[in-house]
Amino acid sequence: MPKTRYLDPTASPRKAKEMMPMDFKPSSNRLNIEEHFFNSQCLVCGSPTSEGLCDDCYFFPEETIAILLGRIQANDMRLIKTQQICTTCTGTMLGEPVQCESLDCPWFFSRKRADNEQEFMMIVQEILEDVVNAKMEESVYSTTDNEESGNSEDDDYMDFLFQTPEN
Repeated sequence: MPKTRYLDPTASPRKAKEMMPMDFKPSSNRLNIEEHFFNSQCLVCGSPTSEGLCDDCYFFPEETIAILLGRIQANDMRLIKTQQICTTCTGTMLGEPVQCESLDCPWFFSRKRADNEQEFMMIVQEILEDVVNAKMEESVYSTTDNEESGNSEDDDYMDFLFQTPEN
């Protein structure tokens, strides 16, 4: 006999929107398909997680910072290149918004995709700042712990040298 399942009443995006305060409700009542699915992958390694980064990537920040910075830089370069191509085609200046809406042009869609990814990169930038801040706090605490105990890494190394038996 099949088991009954109990669902969370806020699992549906429509119900979640209804329960939101009026200040945070979106202006449109239409739902996107993306609102039904939650991305539960790590931004760096792709392993399952409920947040932006998995625990492994969060606790090894050097590699995480390098990968996220590379991703942000690649998206920035893609956006700049598509903007340059579109501005030369439309005859607008580089700093001005491009007024092209030609659906026949593949660069139009590339530019729109890069614009949408730029919004996502703002979220990635916030996650990157959290990782950098956590790394900075970790290094500050480890430095103060060494100073308070009176030991430094050099002292530990010297203790090791004095304790090793000589042949």
